[in-house]
Amino acid sequence: MTAIRSLILGTVILFSAVLTSVTCLANFVTTVNGGGIIKEGAGTDENKITFSFNVYADDDVPEGVGHFQAQFHRLALHPDLEKCRFFSRDITGFDIRPGDLESTPYTFVKIWASGRLDGEDNWSVIIRFADFGNPKKKKGLPQNHVDAVRIQLVNPNGEHVYDTAWENEFSREQGWRHLLDGGNISVHVSGD
Repeated sequence: MTAIRSLILGTVILFSAVLTSVTCLANFVTTVNGGGIIKEGAGTDENKITFSFNVYADDDVPEGVGHFQAQFHRLALHPDLEKCRFFSRDITGFDIRPGDLESTPYTFVKIWASGRLDGEDNWSVIIRFADFGNPKKKKGLPQNHVDAVRIQLVNPNGEHVYDTAWENEFSREQGWRHLLDGGNISVHVSGD
């Protein structure tokens, strides 16, 4: 009889633990992923960056976990950054909130990450995204009502060394963000 009680009690405790963990995760789960390209100018004056990311956040990890990478292919005013690659698996901050651009709703995401620039540690980025849903899903909207990005790069000394929103870098087509020239940003949020 004692063995049966122990078995039943153990099963109840295990089942309760599973329910508790599922309930905790179900309160707030966000995934942000995608990638794309931004370009500005032509020839020797062209700026070109590609990027990809996958970040997950929930009540247990509100700062987010995942990765972000960017390839700085060509930056006419910053030849020292050309062909450099930033990579991070250390997401240090995550913010998500609804936005509205001229009565069109979108999701705003801001991610902070520490990582490596061409193998050198202690670089960091701040990335801001606007997700308007699937590309050109809603016909008849203004041209700037599509996914956009802004990328800031900070060196190991804490100096802000690059920003896609700086003058003569990329057009500020949506506030301080530049519209994607290709790719897509996808935000999925689930809750209670």
